[in-house]
Amino acid sequence: MTSFNEEDSSYLKYEKSSHDLKRPISDHLQYKAYMPEYLDKYDSYCSIHKILDSYR
Repeated sequence: MTSFNEEDSSYLKYEKSSHDLKRPISDHLQYKAYMPEYLDKYDSYCSIHKILDSYR
């Protein structure tokens, strides 16, 4: 696992020792089940993307 400083602590809830490999969404029920997780993580995904993009 990676260590984070206090500034990055908002990402700690997403830190895992192994990846959750998800299969493609195949129907509306799977979509509805996935959306709350996606919406919960969206801001962090965007923030991480901006941080990584700044290293280019």
